[in-house]
Amino acid sequence: MNPVLVGQFSYTACEAPGPYSAVPGWKVKQVVSADFGGPVPEAAVKEAVRPFGGFRTPIVGPLTTQDEIDLLPRCLRLDVLPGGFRSLAHLAAAGRDRSGRDAFFAHGLLVGPPAAGSTTVSGAGAIWNRYRPADFWAADGWLTPCRAEAIETAELGPLPVVSVASPAAADLRMDFIDLHPGQREFVLAAAERAFATQTPIVVLGLPVEAAMWTSIVTHFLLPGTGWAVPFSTYEAAPAAEVLRARPGTVIGAPADTAGGWRQMPDEQVTVLDPENLPVRTGDGFTLVGGTLLRVGPWARLAEAVCALGWEDEVRRRIDVLGEQVGADLDPWPLFALPAVVLSMDGALLRDQREVARLAAQVLIAAMPQVSLLPPALTADLIAAITVWGEAGATSSTTGEILAALDRSDGPVPTATTDPILTAYVREVLAGPEDPAAPVWFPERLALSDAAALGLAQELPSLTGWLDGVDPDDRDDAVLTVAVQVERAGLTRGPALTAVRAAFDDRIEALVPALLDRAPGTRSPGVPLAGWLWPGVLSEAVATRLRQRPAGEVLWHPAVQRLVESVEPPLPARYEPGRTGAGLSLLDGERAAVELLAVEPSSIEPARLEVLRTAAFLRSVLTGQFPGGERPGSLVLEFRRWFSGPPRSVVLYDLLDRLSAVAPPDELIQMANDCLTILAPDDCTKSIATLLLDRGVITPAAVSGPLAWHVQIRRSLPLSSHDGLQAVWPDHPENELLKAVVAGRVAGGFREIMLARLAWWLLLVAADQLDLPGNSFRMESATWFTSAEREPLRGRLEPLLPTIGGQAARRARHRQGQADDLAAEWTTRAAMAQLRIPGDPAGAFFGDQATGSGWFAGVRVMLDAPDRPRDQLERWLERVRMSATWAGIRAYPDEAQVPAQEALIGAAVDLATRVAGLGGVKGWLRRSAPVRRS
Repeated sequence: MNPVLVGQFSYTACEAPGPYSAVPGWKVKQVVSADFGGPVPEAAVKEAVRPFGGFRTPIVGPLTTQDEIDLLPRCLRLDVLPGGFRSLAHLAAAGRDRSGRDAFFAHGLLVGPPAAGSTTVSGAGAIWNRYRPADFWAADGWLTPCRAEAIETAELGPLPVVSVASPAAADLRMDFIDLHPGQREFVLAAAERAFATQTPIVVLGLPVEAAMWTSIVTHFLLPGTGWAVPFSTYEAAPAAEVLRARPGTVIGAPADTAGGWRQMPDEQVTVLDPENLPVRTGDGFTLVGGTLLRVGPWARLAEAVCALGWEDEVRRRIDVLGEQVGADLDPWPLFALPAVVLSMDGALLRDQREVARLAAQVLIAAMPQVSLLPPALTADLIAAITVWGEAGATSSTTGEILAALDRSDGPVPTATTDPILTAYVREVLAGPEDPAAPVWFPERLALSDAAALGLAQELPSLTGWLDGVDPDDRDDAVLTVAVQVERAGLTRGPALTAVRAAFDDRIEALVPALLDRAPGTRSPGVPLAGWLWPGVLSEAVATRLRQRPAGEVLWHPAVQRLVESVEPPLPARYEPGRTGAGLSLLDGERAAVELLAVEPSSIEPARLEVLRTAAFLRSVLTGQFPGGERPGSLVLEFRRWFSGPPRSVVLYDLLDRLSAVAPPDELIQMANDCLTILAPDDCTKSIATLLLDRGVITPAAVSGPLAWHVQIRRSLPLSSHDGLQAVWPDHPENELLKAVVAGRVAGGFREIMLARLAWWLLLVAADQLDLPGNSFRMESATWFTSAEREPLRGRLEPLLPTIGGQAARRARHRQGQADDLAAEWTTRAAMAQLRIPGDPAGAFFGDQATGSGWFAGVRVMLDAPDRPRDQLERWLERVRMSATWAGIRAYPDEAQVPAQEALIGAAVDLATRVAGLGGVKGWLRRSAPVRRS
C-alpha cells in the first residue's frame, strides 16, 4: 500500500484526562487528526498502543541531566495493524510521573490505507511516499517530555520532520557501512530469509544500528512495501518473551541481552552480534547454532548493487517505480530491486552481465500478479528477462516467465504472451531429450487462435523427430506429444484440423495397441489427449463394444482415464424411470471395468447400484456374455453382476428395457427370483402388469412370486365374518400364505408375509379354528395348521401383539366389523382359558390379565367407556352366539353339551368383564343356546 497519514497520538502515564479515559494512569493522552480533518479511528489507536506495555523503561534518576537523558536508549517501532493501518511510534524514557513511578512517553503517527487521510507528513516539499519508517529515526519533532510536570502539559504539535541525522542520509549511511564492515551482506541474507520464512532479524547493539539496517533493507523494497515490514529498535526484555510478542521483522536488542539471544535456535531467529560476527563459509554464513544462512539471489543482487556504487540510483528508481505501480504489491517484497536493476542503462548491464542475469533470475521468482502491473511495465520486464535470462530465451527461461505471468489473477493480453508462449511450445515440441519427462504448461495463459493455428501448421516439421525414436518407445512418445499439443492449446478452434492432419496416421496405428491388447503402449501410466477421442478412439470403441464381453474393451488404463475425462460421469445414484433408460453401452463398459477392478464392498452403495445396472445392460444388449445363446444364461449373467436382488424400481426398469430383446421365460425367471425376496410395494405389484403389457407373459401364466406380489397389495378384511359367512382366504391368498409357511419367500418379503399371516391368524372366527368339527377344512388349510407348530409358531407369536393392536385400531371405525371381531376374540380368549387346543394364537389369547393384548384390543373396538349400555348388551348376545358355535365345533358329541355350556359361560364372563357390565350374566344364562347342526 502507499501510506497516507491519518493522525498523531500520544500515550503515557498521566493524570490529565485523555480522549478515551479520564482515569489517572496509563492511557492515550491525546489524539490529533491530520490536516484533512477526518476522525482518527479509535480502534486503530487502541490497537497501536497495545504492544507498548513491553517497553522496558530506562531509569531516569532525580539528578539525571538532560544530556544524560538524551543518551538513553529510545525505541522507534512500526506495527502493522488490522484494517491496513500502520503505527510508527517513538518511545522514550520520561522519568517519574506524579505517582512516583518510572514512565515513558510514546508519540505515534497513525498511517492508513489509500484515501484514509493526508498524503503529507513533514511540511512543504516533503515527499511522504519516498520515506521508509526507519528514516524517521532521530527525526525532529518527536515529543519527548521528561518528569511529571512536562508529561502532564505535553501537547502534540507539528509533525516530525526527517532530520539530517536520518538513516536516509547518504553520507551517514556510507559512514555506517564503513564502521560495520562485512555485516551488510549478512543483513541482506537475513532479510531475504525473513521475507521467505518470517524469521526475525535481531540486531544486538545500539537502537540506531537497528534503525540503520532496517532503513537500508527497506529502501530496496517499494515504498509502500517498506511500510509493511514491522520493526522495533529497542527490546530489552528476555529473548523468549520478545519472540512471543513478535515485535517485528527487525528487532534491536541491547548488548547486555546477547546471552539470551545466542541461546535461541537458529530456525527461530537470525542474530547479528557485532561481538561474534558470523563466519562467511561457502554459499553463506554459519550461524551461532551451526546452521548455514545461505546468501540468496536477492541478497547477492543487493550486495552487488551496493558494491558497484549503484545504490543511490537504484533507490531513486525504486521510489519512482513505487509511484508507477501503486498499491497491493506488499506480498511480493523482492520484486522492486530486480525490476529496477533491469531498467538500468543497457550498456551498463552489458558490462555487468552476471548482475543482469542474477536480476532476471530474481525477477522471475519474485514476479507479482501481472494484473497489478501496468501493461507497458509488464512488456518491458518480459523483454528484459528474455534478453538477460540465463542462456537466453530457452524453454527454461520462457517457462519461468510464463509461470510468473500465469500467477496473475487478471487478464494478460495475448499480444504480450503469444511471442513467448509460442517460443516455449516450439522448443518443448521440437525434440526433447526425454519425451516422457513431465513438461509444465501454464494453466491460465493461452495462445490466440491465430498463434495456435500457426504452431499447428508447424507440427509436421516440429515432430519429425518422432520417426527416429526407437520402435519400442515410439508409441508412448507419440501419445505424450499428443498430450503436450493439447495442453499447449493447439486442439481448439481452427488449429485442430491441422493437428489431426499431422497426427492421424500415427494415432490410427496406435488404436490396436490401446484396444486389442496388442504390443505397443508398454507404459500403463501414459496419458491420452482428449482430442483423440471424438472421431478416432470413440468409433473404434463403439465397434468393439458389440464384439467383446463387458470389461474387456477399456482394458488399457490410459483409455479408461481418457473416457472418464471426456465423457460425463456416471450417475451418482439411481433415479427410477431415468437412469436405466439413459445408460449407454459405453457407460456399461466403464461400469464393468470398475466392478472387475474394485472390491464392491468398497464402493458407495448408491453408486454400486448404478454400476451393476449399467454393466448388466451392456452385457445383455450386446449379447456378449458366456453362453448367451443357451437357456438360463441371462439369469446367470444377472446373478454375475447382482449379488442379490436390486431395488424394485431398478428391477422394473431393467425388465422394461429388456422386454423387447430378451427371452420372455428368462425375464420371468429373473423377476420371480427377485420377487421372492423383495419386500412388496407398488412397484413390485406393477412388475406383473408391465410384463403383461409388454406381452412377456399371459394372464393365465401369472403365478408364483409375480402373483404373490399382486395379491399382497390387496387389502385384508377387518372382521371374522362377511354377513353370516365366515371369512377365509380365497385361492390366491391361500397360495400366498402357503408359500410363506413352506419357506418359499425370503428377505423383506418374508418379514412382511409373516405379518400378513399373523393378521389372518387373528382374523379367523372362533368356530373356524383347528377343532374336531373342522377336520375336513384343516386338511387343505396348511397355512393355518403349520402356524401351530415350531419353528413358525415361534416367529409369529412375537408379532401378534403389534398386529392385534393394528387390527383393533383399524376395525374400531367400522362398528359392525369391530363388534364381530371383538366377539370372536373374546370367545377365543375363553377357549384359551379352558385350554381348548387348535388356536395358533393361543398364547396371545391366553393372557387373561386386564390390559393384555387381546383385552385392550376388544376395549378399543367396543369403545367401551363411552358406548351405550343397550349396545353393549346386544354385543354380549353376539359373544354368546360366537361361543355357542365354537362349542359345537369343539365338542360335536351330544355328551359334550356341558363342555359347550362351560365355554359359553366362560366367554360371557370375559365379555362382561371386558365391557364393564354387571347384572346381565344371569339373564344371558337363562336364555338357552340353540343347538345348530
